[in-house]
Amino acid sequence: MNAKHLATRNKLKRKKPSFIRQDAHKRKRLGWKWRRPRGIHSKMREQQKGRRASPRIGYGSPRDVRGLTREGFVPIMVHRPEDVDKLQQPFIIAHTVGLKKRVLIVKKALEKKLRILNVKDLQAFLTSVEQSLKLRKQGKSTRRSAKNKSQEDSKKAAAKSEKKEESVEEKEQREKEEKKKVLEAKA
Repeated sequence: MNAKHLATRNKLKRKKPSFIRQDAHKRKRLGWKWRRPRGIHSKMREQQKGRRASPRIGYGSPRDVRGLTREGFVPIMVHRPEDVDKLQQPFIIAHTVGLKKRVLIVKKALEKKLRILNVKDLQAFLTSVEQSLKLRKQGKSTRRSAKNKSQEDSKKAAAKSEKKEESVEEKEQREKEEKKKVLEAKA
């Protein structure tokens, strides 16, 4: 019975329209998400012929397959790598899981040969993450070297400015001495 309902639901979902807000295609700020039309003159609210469809009970799926995935699995959310050990069916990684834990979860799923519903190709995901981490490390090292170089340059500039200040003081002393000599010679 369940498989029959799944098949009918999947067949009906192909025909189901995408329910979007009334003028979403006209204004960017509205967004392509459903909001009920409430305008007093709204043709869509009145369900006039040729207007966009609104969600109704008739579009719903059979009760016993409601909330299941296309294959008929109950979607299970995983937040930690330890949660994968208990599972025998496909699951979903929560969107709040960070990159490091996500990689661990994917590796455990590969070991247990489990499917992850929100990651298409597990091997490709792992390779792309490794590449991005390498690039991050290279970026960090270049930033560090640039930072160290800038610190050295600032130290050198500080040292030069100190030398210039000393030379300015020395110049003032020399000028004073020269003035004294000139005054003594006149007197």
